[in-house]
Amino acid sequence: MMPLPTLIILTGPTGIGKSEMGVSLARELETEIISADSMQVYQHFDVGTAKPPPELRNQVRHHLMDFIHPQDEYNVYLFRQDAEKLISEFHRKGKTPLVVGGTGLYIKALTEGLDCGSRPGAEIREAITEEMKIKGTEKMHEELAVVDPVSANAINPNDSFRIQRALETYRETGRPLSELHLEDREKAVPQYKVICLVLNMPREKLYARIENRVDAMLEAGLIREVQDLLDKGFSRESKPFMGLGYKQVLAYLDGADTFETMVRNIKKETRHYAKRQLTWFRKTRDAVWVNMEEEKGKTLQQIKTHIEELGV
Repeated sequence: MMPLPTLIILTGPTGIGKSEMGVSLARELETEIISADSMQVYQHFDVGTAKPPPELRNQVRHHLMDFIHPQDEYNVYLFRQDAEKLISEFHRKGKTPLVVGGTGLYIKALTEGLDCGSRPGAEIREAITEEMKIKGTEKMHEELAVVDPVSANAINPNDSFRIQRALETYRETGRPLSELHLEDREKAVPQYKVICLVLNMPREKLYARIENRVDAMLEAGLIREVQDLLDKGFSRESKPFMGLGYKQVLAYLDGADTFETMVRNIKKETRHYAKRQLTWFRKTRDAVWVNMEEEKGKTLQQIKTHIEELGV
């Protein structure tokens, strides 16, 4: 029996330093990076999605980043298709694929073979989008809890996109998304030898990094970026505008929040998101947790050691 091709995943909560560590690891492995970040796929949304700066992206080629128009659809179904094509290309060239990012569902789709249900028709998608506008996310989350309580329990009541995706799947197939996921896991045949590395650090240090990064984003022009995007005619209904930072800046520009409230809300919601990510990654099978050291070289050495011990 032929050994499975290797796939290395470097993940962890927002703000922990995945981009920098990913570039360092890619250089060591002489490979390229496949991004697993659901917001960094969108063009023009740069500061608020914390895309790696040019000096990092110039060192190592990044794939699946900055290539989708903000008003176009992109989801886990499309990500899995795109990522698997790239992974196959890497293996043909003798390179070890390195996936870097913090979108847990994207990573799960690759490692556990989730199909994430069929793609819904435009009619269903548009109908749910309209309902979301009228009823709001909390009411739609309550509807989801009736037809798919398992998914509802796993999805934050404010996460409009995951709520919509679960409802779309139910209305398209008549079956809960959680049930389809369970079937996927039961019938999935491993495609890769997965080495999943989760970066971690003490919670208080992570939260301090998050707060500093929010301040840095604002200094780098996050508010100006949002205003420029609006001036260019990008719809407020575009998916990236609902991401962390962007929706809070929109509230500030609309006069609904003060600057101080905006900053406080961005930091609070980002901390909450990091906490949810850590909870998600704890459920990842066979994940190797790597403590981020003050000296980045030590962290990189830890990662290389783990990879060597696991046979790459």
